[in-house]
Amino acid sequence: MHLMKKTSLSSTSAAVRTQGFSLVEVAMAVAIAALGVVVILGVIPGGLESIRRAGNTSAEARIVSQIIGELQLSDWQGGRSGAAPASPVSMPGLLALTSKKWYFDDQAAPLDEDDAALQTNLTYVARVRFSPSGGGLVIPPGGNTSMLSTAAVIVDLAAVPIPNFDFDDRDRAAMVSSHPVIITRQF
Repeated sequence: MHLMKKTSLSSTSAAVRTQGFSLVEVAMAVAIAALGVVVILGVIPGGLESIRRAGNTSAEARIVSQIIGELQLSDWQGGRSGAAPASPVSMPGLLALTSKKWYFDDQAAPLDEDDAALQTNLTYVARVRFSPSGGGLVIPPGGNTSMLSTAAVIVDLAAVPIPNFDFDDRDRAAMVSSHPVIITRQF
């Protein structure tokens, strides 16, 4: 009989243990969950910054591509026919494109300078300039300038909502990303 009492006490003790958690177990679970939440919250800002940089890089690539396409399809001679000139100064069509500014929204969609949406949607301002080396023109092998159809340009891009942004201001140089490109006339 004595053996039977002991068995019943053991089964009662086991039943009590399976009914819930002790305070120590609950505290440990809460501590582990809190640590997980803190780690996740610490990763979120870095991830958001990475997403912002990726979107900015993607928009810049689309903007540079659009500008290059417009430059390649433009009339570099400004409506004149004949042999290609030996300097960019005598290429009025191309020179006109390097003296203007391009405006884009946050999705790299072009904005018109006269559009009212320019003030509210402007995110990027761009310009094109000739590469300082070689005057911007790429002379073909043999030096035949009558076949000039290639130019080295730099597309400067600033992610600022300022229509009259000064690209030459040294204090703002860190805001400008430069993209050197060699373009070829397409017609």
